[in-house]
Amino acid sequence: MKHACARIDTQRKHQQLLKESTKNNEEVGREILSRLKDMSQQQEIDKVKLFTEEVDKITSLIIGLSSRLVKVSASGAKMNSHPDEKLQVKYPRNLDAFFGRYWRSFFVTGQYFQRMEAERRDKLEEQLDEARKLRQSIFRRGDLVFSILRKYLDSRSVESFGGFIKEKIRLILENRQHSEMLKTEEDILKSLKEYNSVTGVMII
Repeated sequence: MKHACARIDTQRKHQQLLKESTKNNEEVGREILSRLKDMSQQQEIDKVKLFTEEVDKITSLIIGLSSRLVKVSASGAKMNSHPDEKLQVKYPRNLDAFFGRYWRSFFVTGQYFQRMEAERRDKLEEQLDEARKLRQSIFRRGDLVFSILRKYLDSRSVESFGGFIKEKIRLILENRQHSEMLKTEEDILKSLKEYNSVTGVMII
């Protein structure tokens, strides 16, 4: 249990560092936008702002969908290793009256759940493919954004904006990864505490 607590503490420290890095990176973006406001048109500023917001949203969406797809695929793989294993499902005693004996068998076997998992996986793959296409479209529009920046700012500032966007994407990814790692460690610690309370055996 001490090891689990130490890992959780480490993950929380990582998250705090990531928050600070995110704050610093956002400040870089604000400074560039502030310089742009002094010399460009509002319509051009709006395009730069929109691009930044869309990069944030599409990156979070793709990471979220990818994470869900990995979990669903892992669940499906585990189920396929025991395709005929009956799953424990609570159902009303009068289920036969509603669905018939065939449906009772269908609902409590792995076949039903395999089909459900396959449908979820296919839907997530479709959503992920659409999100990736949208990301390509956003980054194509990014060419226009960089042409606006080059029109008013020096090459160093334009390069800084590119670094800001790349760092934004990296930080979103790392934040999501560490959040999931922290949740996993917290779930492990919770399970250990529950085991200790039931068995009275202390797990170090």
